[in-house]
Amino acid sequence: MEGLSFSRVVLDRTGKAMRIGLTPDQKYRIRTRLEDIPPEAQASVIRYEDKHFWRHPGVNVFAIARSAWGMLAGGRIMGGSTITMQVARLALGLKTGSVRDKIRQIWHALKLERHFTKAQILEAYFNLAPYGGNVEGLGAASWVYFHKPPAELTRLESTALMLVPQNPAVRQPSSANRHFFDASARLLKEWYGTTETAPLRVYGTRDLPFACPHLA
Repeated sequence: MEGLSFSRVVLDRTGKAMRIGLTPDQKYRIRTRLEDIPPEAQASVIRYEDKHFWRHPGVNVFAIARSAWGMLAGGRIMGGSTITMQVARLALGLKTGSVRDKIRQIWHALKLERHFTKAQILEAYFNLAPYGGNVEGLGAASWVYFHKPPAELTRLESTALMLVPQNPAVRQPSSANRHFFDASARLLKEWYGTTETAPLRVYGTRDLPFACPHLA
C-alpha cells in the first residue's frame, strides 16, 4: 500500500469519532491493521471471497479454469479472482475486461505472493476493497456506515459489509437499499440459520461528524 493516502480520524477521549477527513483523492479510507479486525470477520471474508486463500499461490487454478470455460461459453469474463488477484487489481488499478487483462492480473498476483505474506495481502484487501461511493476499506466502511471501529462490529454488521465489495454499486449500504438487506439476509440464513436484520441501523457519509474541521 505504498503511496496510498489515508483519512485522518479525530477521536475524543472516549473513542468516539469527532471528524473523519477525506484523502487527497477524495476517498474515505482509514488505515486498519489486520489485528484490529475480529478473527471471525476475517474468516468470514475468506470463506465468502476465497476459501482456499491460505493454500493457493495467489491464483486458484480451478476457479480460473471455470472462469475461462464460462467466458468461452458466454463470451464474457466470469469470476475466479482470488483475494490476492483483487488486491493486485485494486492496488495497481488494473482492468479486467479482457483475457489479456486477466492474465496481467494473474501475473501481478503471483508477484505479490512472492514478496508479501498472506497476512499482509489480507490486510491490504481490507484496506482497499470498495464499499460503495467513495468509501474504501473495512475501516472506513465500519466508521461511515455503523459509526464504530471494525473491532466493535457485530456479526450481523460485519456479514452485511462483507457482501458489498463484490458489487458495491448495487449493494452500497443504505437503510433504503433492499439489495443490501436481502443479500445479508440470504447469507445469514445460509451460514447461521437466521435472517435477523431489524437491529441493523445504517448511516451514510452525510451523517459523519464534522467537529474539529481544522484537524482533519
